[in-house]
Amino acid sequence: MSRIRNLKECDCQINLNNEKLEGIYWEFIKKELIAHAEINGNQNDVKLSEAEDRVAKCKSEILLYDKEIESANRRGTKAYNAYLDAPEEIEEEAKQNYSSTMLEVKRTKEYASARIDELRKEVNRLQRQITFLKEPINRDEYIKRIDSNEEEKRKLFVELIYKIVPYKVRYRVVVLETETINGTYYILFDANQYRKAVAYYIDGIWGRWQSGINAFDAYDKGDYFAIMNPSMLYETEDLEAFLEYDEVVEICRQNDWVLDPEFEPPVSYKEF
Repeated sequence: MSRIRNLKECDCQINLNNEKLEGIYWEFIKKELIAHAEINGNQNDVKLSEAEDRVAKCKSEILLYDKEIESANRRGTKAYNAYLDAPEEIEEEAKQNYSSTMLEVKRTKEYASARIDELRKEVNRLQRQITFLKEPINRDEYIKRIDSNEEEKRKLFVELIYKIVPYKVRYRVVVLETETINGTYYILFDANQYRKAVAYYIDGIWGRWQSGINAFDAYDKGDYFAIMNPSMLYETEDLEAFLEYDEVVEICRQNDWVLDPEFEPPVSYKEF
């Protein structure tokens, strides 16, 4: 069932086409993507409400970054005017101040512009998702009908998942960057598990694996997750976070982003 295109040399030592991974992706499709299949039934009101809330939050963030750019432009203009009006005896000092201010202005504007681009893409993706979710979908009935039909499951897989790229974390542990009809997700999988396979996943709107194709441009490449707005995932005042694989697994557990039919979500939220 897998459609994996490995775009880099991979020494993950995992057979990505094995039954464990196919089972994990089927759980993922049922949990996150089935609403986007071309079927009929009832809409998912909870996911629709969440998507609409995210659109509102993204638009609010865009306004804040627009204000940051405007503020940076004002700082640049102020520094430039101060340089032009500076007396001869402090002209060199004013010039240095102007240069350092403009460097800071450039960095601020580049970061804010990059975030605005990301947020606008996210708004577009969410608006497509909202359109899908408003269409009637009978999820449970459809899953029952095709759960034992491998051919139908393959068709659904092809329809909903565009590409999977694996990245090695350590021995037999990978992050699977998964491009879907609903955007990019990251599936965290440890193949060292015995008997049954449990995986975790995080939506690319929350965080991205910085070695991946869709890494945030604003941060350095590396084997870690860059998390945007972590306060929406766990208790913190940080505006961004840089987390290791195991730390993101714990976040996934707390948010019920678990691919295991036997998993029971936490009764109460535990601080990460």
